[in-house]
Amino acid sequence: MKHAILITAYKDIPNLVELVSGFDDNYEIYIHLDTKVYLHERLYQFIEQLPQVKKVGRIYSINWGGRSHIDAILWLCRQALKNTSEEVQYFHLLSGGDLLIKRTKDFCRYFDNHAGKNFLDYFSLPYKGWAGGGLNRLAWRHPIDRLNLHDCWQNAVYNRYMGMQMKYGITRDLPEFIVYGGSSWWSLTREAVSYICANHNYKGWYERLEDTFAPDEMYVQTLLLNSPLRETIVNNNLRHILWEYRNGNCPAVLDKNDISSLLMSEAMFARKVDSCISSELITFFNEFRK
Repeated sequence: MKHAILITAYKDIPNLVELVSGFDDNYEIYIHLDTKVYLHERLYQFIEQLPQVKKVGRIYSINWGGRSHIDAILWLCRQALKNTSEEVQYFHLLSGGDLLIKRTKDFCRYFDNHAGKNFLDYFSLPYKGWAGGGLNRLAWRHPIDRLNLHDCWQNAVYNRYMGMQMKYGITRDLPEFIVYGGSSWWSLTREAVSYICANHNYKGWYERLEDTFAPDEMYVQTLLLNSPLRETIVNNNLRHILWEYRNGNCPAVLDKNDISSLLMSEAMFARKVDSCISSELITFFNEFRK
């Protein structure tokens, strides 16, 4: 069995190169680069020519929290399905800030032993861990694909627009099916990825996610938990994520102090890492996997 690695990247290109270089010929890699990211042509060609890399695309401009991230994910899924052989049975969605923390033999053995299972985090909405139970992500309009929330002026426009909706009670109807949320990152079978692509707009679900906040944290969960594949899903995305503020970010940017916990983790991947802050951690696992 082989594996397809699907990567959405928008910054820290040095770590992307480290991540891709860590996979051997048991993996086929597909990468989507945010069009807003500057990448020198020589570096772009270098990534394209890495032996495991099958396709690199710069198709979508992705705003944090917008539906454009789903577009990039669907593009990656379709490219991988079209270009991989039937030998590739698992597809793993990563960001450019992820790190492989298992040796290839252990990684492959795990999925051989759990063949047919799909790994993603999920919970039904409303969920107490999300503000407003998460339903306000759907009920209000969030024009994030047209506004960059990392820009101060555009963020102010967004907040004013949201305030008007709250003040006047302007809401949209919720879907008539159960909505599920969870982490954006997953490890899915070929059957599940094929189902997502074939049913990407199940009951208008993709269209309904326009102007929805962080829809990539609901899209796949809702499709698969409302599908015939429901019984194949394991509520675990096999990612080690530390939900605390550290190294300037939440979830934490992991560093050398996390090595012991990562070695004991059942996760296949760790996130987030940074090529500078996490350099010793990355070097350790690059050596560990040899």
